[in-house]
Amino acid sequence: FGAVIKPVNKKALKFKGKDGSVFAKSVTIPARPFLGIEDQQIQIIERTIDRWVQEVAAKGSRNV
Repeated sequence: FGAVIKPVNKKALKFKGKDGSVFAKSVTIPARPFLGIEDQQIQIIERTIDRWVQEVAAKGSRNV
């Protein structure tokens, strides 16, 4: 989702850089969407849920 990191107890954040310490008042981490669902996967999920609901409904009607 991304985030902004700000210091809590100090005036700045401190990081190790290749030439020494680096200071920043805040750091923005961009959103990194890495998990996607393709249409075919959505169809499989929907079929699985439909089957499960039908099985649960069938079991429930047997107990009446």
